[in-house]
Amino acid sequence: MRRAHGLPSGPRPVRQRQTVSTAAAAPRARAGSWRWMILVPVALAAEPPPPEDAPPGELTAHAAGLLRRGWDRAALYWLEEAERRGGGGVSLHYNRGVALRRLDRPDQAIAALERARAAAPESPRVLYGLATALQTADRHAEAVSLLEQAAAAAPRHPEIRLGLGLALHATGRVDEALRAFSTAAALDSTAAEPFYRMGEMLLLRGEAGPAAQRFARAAGLDSGHAAARVGLGRARLLTGDAAGAGAALEAARTLDPRDEQTLYLLAEARDRLGDGAGQQRALTAFRRVSAAERHERQGVFLEGRGDLPGAVSAWRRAAAADTTSAWPMVRTGEALLVLGDLEGAAAAFDTALARRPGFERARLGSARARVAAGRHQEALPALAEVLAADPDHAEAHDLTARALLGAGRGAEAAGHLRRVLELDPAHGPARALLDSLDRR
Repeated sequence: MRRAHGLPSGPRPVRQRQTVSTAAAAPRARAGSWRWMILVPVALAAEPPPPEDAPPGELTAHAAGLLRRGWDRAALYWLEEAERRGGGGVSLHYNRGVALRRLDRPDQAIAALERARAAAPESPRVLYGLATALQTADRHAEAVSLLEQAAAAAPRHPEIRLGLGLALHATGRVDEALRAFSTAAALDSTAAEPFYRMGEMLLLRGEAGPAAQRFARAAGLDSGHAAARVGLGRARLLTGDAAGAGAALEAARTLDPRDEQTLYLLAEARDRLGDGAGQQRALTAFRRVSAAERHERQGVFLEGRGDLPGAVSAWRRAAAADTTSAWPMVRTGEALLVLGDLEGAAAAFDTALARRPGFERARLGSARARVAAGRHQEALPALAEVLAADPDHAEAHDLTARALLGAGRGAEAAGHLRRVLELDPAHGPARALLDSLDRR
């Protein structure tokens, strides 16, 4: 969407749809969990740091640039440094709130954005940012009030209208949400999301024909919008167009082959067309995916209770139920790493890579297991592939440094450690390793 009034165009709250780029994404790791600390790669900017004696304003500006590129952890580091040096003001608190929200720390994000709002109570940017953080904390009624104020201050900003529609929908105000989404679409007719959301509201109102039109528009604007195609399939089934529904749902299945709703609706469409074989294929896929998803959810529940051995068993059942999915084996490998079963972890990651070649998270896990097991040379090829695809991958540089150190190549390791610190200045373990190398 277009930008106006300096408002961000980053991730939106309550975004439930999946596209080809996000359908297979892992559930977001929570800050403070073992996966956050050990396993989640850090994607940060490769920018020269500001001078050591830079004033707080310069640090804040530097952090804002990192945020615009999506490099949130590095931005938060410099914002906290600016605050330590006596900085403050709307920009610092606003940007700090945005970084904290993106890093899944909603309570701290809300506190920072409240400070920004106290300094600039009528700023549309601040109101929108605070409302977004409130929505991530399921405080939708408060978000509605703030977004209404922001919309009054910036009436031609489409993202504010979209955010308002999401908040209104979350509070059950479907008709008002539909009007907000319609306004967002009128303000930016090139964005798919408002049209998709209009379709969802129209379905809730029982207006399948108009809903199908909006879903089709969203799918035409965004070729990777799987949920728009699922919505189109639902709407066409309701209007009696089984052939059109089947075509839309086959397209959605191509984008996200493990979506249970897609497979169930596709079976319905095939049944209405008299295609018994097609119906059975869809139902078989639905049952397979449903069983795997059930075991995966059980694994997540057990992991949350601290029962990692039980979680591993559940994820292995998920992998057996759906032999096409790599995620259960990645989860298995990550848990086995924490349990200290390095050989089992390496084998799990290798299985994931066999199911999904080039899967970055599986590559990193495989390298991590081999480095921990002292098999340093075996880890280096996979890490080189990760860095070839993403030269600014901080975790891959860190693991490469550790593998090189284990292989007796300290000079090369130092270069990778310096790169880690350029990308993530707060990376204490990398700094400690580099200091120890420098003392040799």
